[in-house]
Amino acid sequence: MRLLWLLLTALLLTPVAVQAQARRHIVVILDTSKSMIKNDQKRLATLSTAMLFDLARPDLASGDTFEVIPFQSGGQQWTDSSEPCEDRAGAVIPAIRGSSSAAAGADLADKLRRAPYDANWTYFYPPLCTAVKRLEGREGQKVIVVVTDGKSDRSDLDQSLIRQKLVPKMLDQSIQLQVLAFGRAEGAAASAFFQPIVNSGGASLGQVFEDLSGDLLLENMIEIFGRCCAYTSEIVRGNRLQLRGRVIPENAAVVAFWKTAGAKPGFEFPSEPKPGLANELRTASEAGASYAVRWLTAPIPEAPVEIQLASPNAIVAILRPPEIELEWTDLSPFETLATQNDLCREVAVKLRGGSGEEPPDDIAVSFRVHGPDRDSGRNYVSDWEAASGGALNADRDARIYRVCPVFKDTFPEGSDFYLGRLEARAMRGEVVLETLTGVEGMAATVRPLLRIRSTPSKAGADRQSLGRSEVGCANFSLVLEPWERFEARAGRGEPFRLTAALDPKLDLGSGPLAGASVRLDGRPVRFKEPGRALWEAQLDADLIARLKRAANADAPEFPLKVCVETGRPTEGGTAGVELHFSLAEPPYRDMPLGALSDPFTIELEVAAPDFWQRYWSLLTLLLLLLLLALLAWYTRYRLTLPPDFRMAPAGAPGGPFLPQPLGEAPLFRKLAGLDSELPFETPGSPAPLGWVRPLGRDLYAFRPPQGAHGLQQEDGGGWKDAPTDGETYTIEARRSYRYQGPGGEMRTFRAEFEQ
Repeated sequence: MRLLWLLLTALLLTPVAVQAQARRHIVVILDTSKSMIKNDQKRLATLSTAMLFDLARPDLASGDTFEVIPFQSGGQQWTDSSEPCEDRAGAVIPAIRGSSSAAAGADLADKLRRAPYDANWTYFYPPLCTAVKRLEGREGQKVIVVVTDGKSDRSDLDQSLIRQKLVPKMLDQSIQLQVLAFGRAEGAAASAFFQPIVNSGGASLGQVFEDLSGDLLLENMIEIFGRCCAYTSEIVRGNRLQLRGRVIPENAAVVAFWKTAGAKPGFEFPSEPKPGLANELRTASEAGASYAVRWLTAPIPEAPVEIQLASPNAIVAILRPPEIELEWTDLSPFETLATQNDLCREVAVKLRGGSGEEPPDDIAVSFRVHGPDRDSGRNYVSDWEAASGGALNADRDARIYRVCPVFKDTFPEGSDFYLGRLEARAMRGEVVLETLTGVEGMAATVRPLLRIRSTPSKAGADRQSLGRSEVGCANFSLVLEPWERFEARAGRGEPFRLTAALDPKLDLGSGPLAGASVRLDGRPVRFKEPGRALWEAQLDADLIARLKRAANADAPEFPLKVCVETGRPTEGGTAGVELHFSLAEPPYRDMPLGALSDPFTIELEVAAPDFWQRYWSLLTLLLLLLLLALLAWYTRYRLTLPPDFRMAPAGAPGGPFLPQPLGEAPLFRKLAGLDSELPFETPGSPAPLGWVRPLGRDLYAFRPPQGAHGLQQEDGGGWKDAPTDGETYTIEARRSYRYQGPGGEMRTFRAEFEQ
């Protein structure tokens, strides 16, 4: 039930949300069926309706209206849907015009206090129809609030008539519908009844709020204020409350209510910083509840402000409109093209004063444009259109919205531009919070949309099956539309410069076009990249005159020749090179690639590379790696035998030893870069007596011939086995050795150096 109070508290706190608001018209449809006697014993429905009036503070003398339509007292069952809907609704209770707001509120509260809960039936179409009729044709904000605890007694007919007859009118007249359904079973039924109505036709008329238990009071109140009222709220508790600066800005409200019988509805500001801080306190009471509302009409300084409640156990809400700033993120001159929305600007929404807090995420930004109307001689104004985006930019403490305006093609006769204006506004619900209009709007230079059409749109190359580094070409023409604008600008000495760029999706790194290059009329064409010069052709008066003479036509075509030179294709197949054209002058150059032109495509047939072409690079790399490996192998450090090293076989057992030079290493060991192992030979010997290679300083490896075994070394007049690894033996210089040859003979030798 508390949500009932807070919906009505929040709903119309918009008179002070922005300055110079339009008139406001509110109609409350109050369920006065007999079920309310049980479900609303504290009469919160009537009390909250009175509180809504005190919060809305309608200016009745200036044209605002506030009316209550109860259900029909008593009443017969509704059977004839064609009868006037007013006949099935209760008598309208209007706020008295001509009296002060306080007097009108007191009178309305008294009438509501005496309104009986005596309706026999619950029908929603008759009072809704009556409310729509009373709001039709009125200027300003129009709101209908339905407060109910039950479901319709003719649900299908009721809902069908509302959706067919009333919803189109409400959408057309911009009438909001806010529904508060309370009570456990009955509130759920009413919510299910109204939910498809407020979302009819893909548009939202308003919102349905359920208050089945009151457990989510604070959360729902914040949601209601944010979405419906363009107000933020802060809940405070206690009998003596200390508030500081910026807690209560100018035109904020303090609302306190008690759901206990006999509570004295009121509070005061013992420490008001200056006289006239707040206007009169407005209060009302019912059987088991009361409220107090006080609007603050002057800013609170940084000094603390104390609120003292007349009775304890109150819930206090501080209601204030969000103070936001709306600004253009880019103030540079804005140039755009008529009938196009490709060129956009951004608007930032942030909290005023640079508090560092995030702005609300439910602020809607919209925009519209102004420009001269050639036919009427007056300015045209477009409808408001929703901006996109709204993402938070942490660096700016702002939400950024993107606006992409479309200006009309209404250029004055003989002119190729006009000055338009882009405006923006920020809204929360139906309330305008901030605007960028008039001189704060964005001035725009609007230029005509020009088109560059290729004819033909595609053509095959003059050579087929292109191999590596071969060239294929094609001829085509460009049609410049409207030709008169190009010609007129060239005649004024301000010629357009035609530009060309490759399609950004073109793959020149692999496939048939790997490494390819493109030339247009002999000059290279590149991708459009920042800081990179594009292909250009100046459409000056001389060129236009030559084209007209050559074509003998008022609107000639601009002939061009494109050539593609293949590079090193990685595969064969059909490939297309697409060219996009634009103009170098702003705003044409800022348009997305392809937005101004129909591209031209040259189609090529590229031959598949043969084996050597396909793998030449890989083979070259492998060969280079092999050469490097061989170079490393051949230049590595290797031990060599000293040039004066000799092997000396014994001429007879026990000596003498006859030093002999070693033989040459086998050719295959030289070619393979293996360690040098030289044969030990003697004159007349049919085979080497062994092989020797260096191991280190004065140490050598000796490999006996096949069939020999048992190498021994001299040791103190005797012999012992020489150290071996199983295949070779380690020998030292200046020492005697012997082994048994293949034929069983004993062979003796020494390793020496030539003196």
